[in-house]
Amino acid sequence: MAPSWLVLIPPSLVLLSALTTKKVVPSLILGIISAAFIASNFAPIETIKLTFECLKNQALDIGNLYVFSYLILLGIILAVITKTGGALALGKLLTKRIKNAKSAESTSLTLSIVLAIDDYLNCLTTGFVIRPIADKFKIARIKLSYLINSMTSSTTILIPFSSWAGYLISQFIQSGITTDTTKTILVNADPLSAYLQTIPYIFYSFLIIATNIFIVRGEKGFSTISKHEKIAKETGNLFGGKSPIDTDIKVNVDIEKVKIVDFLLPMLTLLATFFIGVLYSGNFILFGGTNNFVEAFKSAQIIKTLFYVGLITAFITLIFALYRKTINFKEVPELCKEGAILILPGIILIFFAWTFSGLSREYLHTGEYLTGLISGTISLSFLPLIFFLVSGLITIIIGSSWGTISLMLPVAVEIVTHLANVGLPIELNSVCQLLPCLGAIFAGAVAGNHLSPVADISIMTATSTKVYHMDHVKAQFVYAAPVFLCTALAYLISGLIGCESRLLNISLSFGSALITCLIVISLLSRKKN
Repeated sequence: MAPSWLVLIPPSLVLLSALTTKKVVPSLILGIISAAFIASNFAPIETIKLTFECLKNQALDIGNLYVFSYLILLGIILAVITKTGGALALGKLLTKRIKNAKSAESTSLTLSIVLAIDDYLNCLTTGFVIRPIADKFKIARIKLSYLINSMTSSTTILIPFSSWAGYLISQFIQSGITTDTTKTILVNADPLSAYLQTIPYIFYSFLIIATNIFIVRGEKGFSTISKHEKIAKETGNLFGGKSPIDTDIKVNVDIEKVKIVDFLLPMLTLLATFFIGVLYSGNFILFGGTNNFVEAFKSAQIIKTLFYVGLITAFITLIFALYRKTINFKEVPELCKEGAILILPGIILIFFAWTFSGLSREYLHTGEYLTGLISGTISLSFLPLIFFLVSGLITIIIGSSWGTISLMLPVAVEIVTHLANVGLPIELNSVCQLLPCLGAIFAGAVAGNHLSPVADISIMTATSTKVYHMDHVKAQFVYAAPVFLCTALAYLISGLIGCESRLLNISLSFGSALITCLIVISLLSRKKN
């Protein structure tokens, strides 16, 4: 169907239903059915057929199966680490240095940065490790979930050797940013170099990280999180007065005999196999291929690699636990089952979220409709702001940062090169608005992920921190929204400054937004007090 305003009805239904009923899966199913109904031109039988076809396609998609399997394997790894006392050992080690809630929250931020090679690994591991420590200091669960979720994608997108970096570089190539003469070249630039030069313009990530540090170190708080913090301190209930939803795995080892090696070996194995797997799948010369390090990283099959990384790490973790006799053979099947159960609710949510995302993208063409609104004659000065807002809105609707990036990046490259009115291919720095526009798309994709009730990372964070999903979504929205608006200010300033010094552009844009953001957070916190 041709995109029209009707494509906005399904996401609106999902948002309204999720906010009113606080039940995300039924809301997503409602969105899927309504999207199929519109895509089928309101034919009931065709709606049913399309709905089941999309569900089947998502269930059988090889990429999705790799991701779901990777998540289950991560769940098993975390279950083993918990059972053997590895997580408890790390907690004991950290507790010796952590004296108060502020210190515990700071540790959460630090761990999120350390584990920034993959967003799923980041949010799941940080949640499982920090949660018991946070509970000791009566930190409200929704505050912990906010800190972890807001740091996850924000840090991972900035790391040049992360799972995100490989994907972004591949998208640059697909969008025409390449030096490969066998492909269509719109921007004559090395994609890795282009990505590295784009990083300083991903303003939202830097702003949310700085804001989180300010909130934690300055003990700022407002809205729902502030209310939950008060209840936690007064009553010990960490869920805002609701019933706890913990399903912790019991530790096999005496608390005094737990060893940090039971945590370090799985994590180091995972990190090592990730880097080796990326290079191997990228046809690195040391593994019998033809690519150098940079080319191998560009060519890596990230999603497939993550699955094998999880599989190898889970196997080694189980073997090591059996060798150390912290578990026995009879416990292995039950432990695998417990690990899968930990992750299963999140996988179910992600499955329906991705089905809805696929319908919105492939049948309703929601992204095309929104990008069509900006395809007219627009001043280059306002493009960074517009791309940020549209990317954020699309991600809120479809719940997929990567989906938004794959849609928006080609559009941005084509529009910027067209409006620049210069011959193709252009050089990366010949149109000064190009890098801010690319950074704006990445920032919008991350920001929208924080504001969306159907985002996969929000779902996995709620799973790892054992918090009510809609409580987490609403709390995070209130905290991320001011940062989103301040980021919009940054891109407005960046576009207006234009082709002055790049350092001046970044400094004034980011600096103005950061000062504004910290003032807003301070005023909101003061109002609470």
